Amino acid sequence: MQTGRLRRKEGYKEENRNEDGSNKKKLRKNGVDIAAVNSEEYVITDVQSALDLIMNLKYETGCTNIAIDKEAVIDDFFVLSTCLAGEILQKFANYGIRFAIYGDFS
Repeated sequence: MQTGRLRRKEGYKEENRNEDGSNKKKLRKNGVDIAAVNSEEYVITDVQSALDLIMNLKYETGCTNIAIDKEAVIDDFFVLSTCLAGEILQKFANYGIRFAIYGDFS
């Protein structure tokens, strides 16, 4: 299973690396546009950073489908007692964003 990086495929459009160190790409698969985010640093650290990500991706790519590398999401997101996941996912739902996290969860 591949983790951490997306392979280059047909229909793959590269975007520039942003000032925050993240690499954002727009993919088209089965007629659906997806914004894929890779980063070695955290891109989502709190609710505000998630909202910033949503707005930046919608503006830059026009996508409402987002796939983000697990390494770009702060570890507290996966600790349900922090309520961070619920707050962030509610924002994604409010703005009509479909969201997926990929990576090694073992």
